[in-house]
Amino acid sequence: MTRNEMISIGTHLFLDSHGRIGRRDFWLAAGVLLVVSNLLHLIWGIGSLVSFALFYCWVCLFAKRLHDMGKSGWLQIAPHVINAVCIFIGVTLGAFGLIMTFFSGRAAAATGVLFGGVMAWAGALLVVFGIAAVNTLVFLLWIGLTRGQETLNPYGPPPGSIIPVGPTHRLP
Repeated sequence: MTRNEMISIGTHLFLDSHGRIGRRDFWLAAGVLLVVSNLLHLIWGIGSLVSFALFYCWVCLFAKRLHDMGKSGWLQIAPHVINAVCIFIGVTLGAFGLIMTFFSGRAAAATGVLFGGVMAWAGALLVVFGIAAVNTLVFLLWIGLTRGQETLNPYGPPPGSIIPVGPTHRLP
């Protein structure tokens, strides 16, 4: 595969939200995004910010997979909204717990109250963030394991594999 072909495939997979892709191509592209994202997190300071830019690549990938299932790419907003609500609730619970623990008025047992309050609210945070994690996992599995439509749909013809399978042999 030439360099230009690889750039074309990468552009189509990660930067274009139009068209359809099959399950195999989705999982290969998702694996690439997960590896790149985790490697970027190793870069101290700016790695997480750069990794956040990969969100657009995930949006394009999910949109094409939803298109293959005959659904609108906008459907992917639902799990993102659920996750945003979970994060908001988690941050609010955490902040409220710390504020209430700090202003509990028990000067003699401040350390114990602070530790107990923080631990109680940390448990609530884990539950809320756990819901967001399960939501993401269920959506990812649904997108990646559901068969696409085998016929023409409003988003185009059934996709062939973008990534070649095995070595290609050409006869002279």
